[in-house]
Amino acid sequence: MTTSLPSGYVGNAYSATLAASGGTTPYTWSILSGLIPPGTSLTTTTGTISGTPTSSGTYAVTVQVTDAVGHQISANLSIVVAAPLTITSASLPGGTGGVAYSATLTATGGTSPYSWSVTSGTLPAGVTLSTAGALSGTPTNAGAYSFGIRVVDSIGATASQSYNLTITHSVSLNWTASTSTNVIGYNVYRATQAGDPYTLLTSPPVAQTTYTDTAVQAGQTYYYVATAVDNNNNESPYSNQAQAVVPSP
Repeated sequence: MTTSLPSGYVGNAYSATLAASGGTTPYTWSILSGLIPPGTSLTTTTGTISGTPTSSGTYAVTVQVTDAVGHQISANLSIVVAAPLTITSASLPGGTGGVAYSATLTATGGTSPYSWSVTSGTLPAGVTLSTAGALSGTPTNAGAYSFGIRVVDSIGATASQSYNLTITHSVSLNWTASTSTNVIGYNVYRATQAGDPYTLLTSPPVAQTTYTDTAVQAGQTYYYVATAVDNNNNESPYSNQAQAVVPSP
């Protein structure tokens, strides 16, 4: 006799047929105790449980089959009805070229675990999607990206959604470490026109010899200098100026 029944989803048609062997046909099926999901019913002549479940949950039921000469057997079964599988991540945060990106897609309903994939379009170069729904990596190119995502649950239900992800420009700087004693970090300054006063970008000073400026605009030219800072907050003279032209767009 049937020992298990497939899961179902709220709002999706459900059908499963109980089976037995031996005895004398025809069989007659009945429910001894418990409940099958609301919205479904048992056809006594075929043993088919069918309909459209209206409520999620785990439904425990004892079914009985009687053959043509009155022999009976029963089985304890359960039907798990899950809420519809739905992607709950409505949008994605933007990212910046050259800066690590991370976002996690989420879903509800269905039967976990979920598996995520890209079905159309293209992710930004340098960014990947794991089967667990994690978008991560360091985008290498600025731009506007559109792509489709699908999630599949453990019994094959799917949900899909389209996303837009904008990667903005950045300027990455690096310099040679100061050989002066007692240096604790570096300040980075920026101007938008050659000869203009510089604006401090780093407060407090950065400890490393690299800096990524994420507050830049497409089509703009920037001018950068750096200084070394010691443990008394004294600064060295400006370094040589570096020029960066941000692509447009």
